[in-house]
Amino acid sequence: MLARISPVIKMNTLHACNETVNCDVIRQDSPGELLEKFLTEAKLKRQLVCGVYHAAQTLERTPSSILLCILTEDSVHEVEACIHSILIEAFCNANSISLVKVDSEKKLSSLISPRSSQQHSKRDHHCILVKNPEEGFGPPGQEFMQYFTQTYGILHPLQVITLPG
Repeated sequence: MLARISPVIKMNTLHACNETVNCDVIRQDSPGELLEKFLTEAKLKRQLVCGVYHAAQTLERTPSSILLCILTEDSVHEVEACIHSILIEAFCNANSISLVKVDSEKKLSSLISPRSSQQHSKRDHHCILVKNPEEGFGPPGQEFMQYFTQTYGILHPLQVITLPG
């Protein structure tokens, strides 16, 4: 009886290992690079809501339209931004909105508005919402959301994604 079970276990283990290796070979981008490509696509599709105030308004009106909320980790150094981030994080958790934290508001800001004018440097990028487009996202968006769901979807506290740059 034991001899019959062992080969099945070995085959399943081998199969699982092969799937893991293949996934790692296919996805060569870091989480930060995946997020960067996703945000670039979302920006082109005009699916971003930038800033704590605008995010709060959108979350209040249509929380079901939000696919992802991105908060910056460095907001903990500014009291007002920290309080807003905590409240938005709690709201997202209560409404089952996917949430990601990134390492730097400066990096996120340069990704969203690459122009270095004073007008753009004063914009609030402590919170970015990504709306769920009706037609869906292309491969960069799908790849990031698949990676996010598999890796970060159930982690608490959230892991911080390091953005390139």
